[in-house]
Order: sequence, then structure tokens, then C-alpha cells
Amino acid sequence: MVFGTGLDLLIVLLLGAVFLKYSGYLTKGLQRPIGFMLAGAMFLFINETWMTWTGLYADVQLWLSYVWQVIAFILVLIGGLWAAVEFTRK
Repeated sequence: MVFGTGLDLLIVLLLGAVFLKYSGYLTKGLQRPIGFMLAGAMFLFINETWMTWTGLYADVQLWLSYVWQVIAFILVLIGGLWAAVEFTRK
């Protein structure tokens, strides 16, 4: 990774959503799965800002970072699988 823990994935997810929007692939069937993936991207953003800007104890900060990453992973996984099913169904 170039930037940090989740910043690379965050940038890729946001750029992918923009490219899907302007290429015309983001139709009604793919809007909700992509929304799940972007919600996961926002949790990655929360994780990055949490790790940078909070002054909590290291253990608390680390465990909360794990929570943000797990939520982001689950949302991106659900959105990705759902989008793959919708994309192949077309």
C-alpha cells in the first residue's frame, strides 16, 4: 500500500464509483450494491481520520480501528458480491 491502511482502498472505491457513473454501467440495479461499497469506503475514511486525529490510549485506538476496518470489509464484501450477481444477471 502506498498511503496507509485503508486510504488506497478508499481512493480506488471512490474512483471506481465515479468511473461507473460516467461510463453508464451504474444503472438502477447496481446503485444499491455500489452504495454498500461506498458506505464501506466511508468507514475506511473514518478509520483513517480516527487513527490520525484522536489522542486516545493506544489500545483503545487500535481496537476501535479494528472495528472500523471490519465494518468496512463486511460492507465492501456484501456490495461487491451483490454487484457481481447483478452484473452477471444482466
